[in-house]
Amino acid sequence: MDRCTHQHFPLSSGSLERDGTVLCIWHGASFDCRTGAVRHPPAETPVRTHEVRVVDGTVLVGPERR
Repeated sequence: MDRCTHQHFPLSSGSLERDGTVLCIWHGASFDCRTGAVRHPPAETPVRTHEVRVVDGTVLVGPERR
């Protein structure tokens, strides 16, 4: 889901940093794009992540990582 767990602002409006951090531009929360873990508050809850792979040029997404 494309939502920051802090105030539900779309993370796709933020940025992806070189170190794999997804930054929410609304309040500055950040997450590890590989694990979903919170890297910087005010968010306290991780974001959901999914397996992603490329097979013969097709991007496949799923299942959700737990």
